[in-house]
Amino acid sequence: SNFWGAFHSGFSVFLNKFFHHIDRGGTLKGEIMSGLTVFFLSICVIFMNVQIVSGSLGVNVAVETSPLGESNIANATSIATIYAGAVIVAFIGSLVIGLIARLPFVQVSTMGLGTSLIFLIGSESGLTYYNLLFVSFIASIIYAVLVSVPIVREVVFGALPSPVRKALPAAVGAVVAFAALQASGIVGAEYLSIGGSGAALPIITGGAEGITSIAFAAAIVAIVLWTVLRALRLKHPVFWSFIGGTLVFVLVMLIKGGINTSSSDSFINFGRLWVFIGSQASDTTPFGDTWFSYLGSGIGNVFSDFGRVFTDGTAFADGADVASFVISGVLCYLFTGMYDAEATVRACSDDINAAADENFKTDPDTQKGVRLALICNAGVNVIAPFFGACGVTVSKTSVAGTRDNGKSGIVSVVASIGFLAALFVWVFPVLFATSTYPVGSMNEFNYNSYGNGGFIYCFNALSFGIADAVMVCVGASMLRGLKDVEWSKPTESIPVTATVLGALLTTDIACGVAFGVISYVIAKFCSFRDPALGLIKSVKNNLLGVIREIGIPTAALCVLLVVMLILK
Repeated sequence: SNFWGAFHSGFSVFLNKFFHHIDRGGTLKGEIMSGLTVFFLSICVIFMNVQIVSGSLGVNVAVETSPLGESNIANATSIATIYAGAVIVAFIGSLVIGLIARLPFVQVSTMGLGTSLIFLIGSESGLTYYNLLFVSFIASIIYAVLVSVPIVREVVFGALPSPVRKALPAAVGAVVAFAALQASGIVGAEYLSIGGSGAALPIITGGAEGITSIAFAAAIVAIVLWTVLRALRLKHPVFWSFIGGTLVFVLVMLIKGGINTSSSDSFINFGRLWVFIGSQASDTTPFGDTWFSYLGSGIGNVFSDFGRVFTDGTAFADGADVASFVISGVLCYLFTGMYDAEATVRACSDDINAAADENFKTDPDTQKGVRLALICNAGVNVIAPFFGACGVTVSKTSVAGTRDNGKSGIVSVVASIGFLAALFVWVFPVLFATSTYPVGSMNEFNYNSYGNGGFIYCFNALSFGIADAVMVCVGASMLRGLKDVEWSKPTESIPVTATVLGALLTTDIACGVAFGVISYVIAKFCSFRDPALGLIKSVKNNLLGVIREIGIPTAALCVLLVVMLILK
């Protein structure tokens, strides 16, 4: 019935009536591939975040000589519970945002809202994880009200100065690229000596020299693939660079080490087999230390602990400064949630509409989808604490999907199916464990057998160099928006610079927004001239004039962001 429909299957045209992927210049095949891209990258992010959260709570599985370590088993179950909660929330959140907003976003409980609360506010306060989740719950309700009421939402988002809003996509890109560089090991890498020449090759830290050097090379291959595919303007550069880098790693490892279960330098070693099959099938606990042995208890704990947000969460320790913590927590959560989601959505919007026909570009459905996406994000944040999960962001891996030509909620639905499968299918961490491998030595394997939490020990040793390398490319590509900045105007160049650098240095979009808004007001103050006032007679007159020019909402936002920074 339209220009694009003639080139698509009947099923794709049928789906287009709901998702509008064809109207935006997409294809059903492209939507599915983009959904897989976002899922692959997001599941790696979830693995890493589980390590961060469990580590911040002191929940770790250590090497023990005991055949059965009760502490290890309990901690392994706790880690499985954190993972199960995060994946369930990712499944629900991504499915909801895909079907309601119909835009290619996924929602992941990851670094951002919850992690900033844990590290920036609660890490040294003596408060429990459920105290933090309770504050998250209170903040998420306020967040939901703000983004759900149209007038309030417009005032809150409209208070952002234009230069700061313009800088948001670049700020997201800077944070993504630098965080991925750190996670991959490319930044701060150790060095592997080459022969006796004294030359050195940077390697990704964390595993045997052979594996990490090959992982580094595979990550570089992924970056080169991304660059070439982007230069050739071919579709799905993220997908193929990720798959290509992974295949290079696997093939080189197989050629180099073959299939040798006794060699920790082989891609197919006892450690990886452990991750696949679990226990070594001893007489006492046959297959007792597998993912499935923790899965049931982990998922059971997620649902049985629903009420702990109110029971344990409201039980603050004596002497704790609860009021200050709640205020700072709510402000941190609120601004991070609003502006982190806003930044990611804005970073994706240009890609979503890039190939849309002219009629659809002016259709209000896209803007309606953006508003619904923010409401979905707020709603999922309300339910996340009940699953024991940190705050939920519109994941920055969504940008990888839109850069891979993802146009609609089909991307989100495909990714959500992947999240659901990730609860039961344990292929992903094995194939994607590119910068470290599960078990560093046979001793570590032996110590952790017999139902001693060894599987989760392997799980906690995983990192994903190739996925991180791909996200470096995605983040760097988002900096292109800086070319539209009017650098000659201090009232624009200063806030843009402050927003990007503030976000980069703190790895927090909300802090970047705070620095940007504050610097915008200062720049306006310094440059303000009002003919009605004549010469500036006093700081008071100048300040009042600036407030009149920028508006009360922006001035009030500046004050609140200053308070947030002080409390942080």
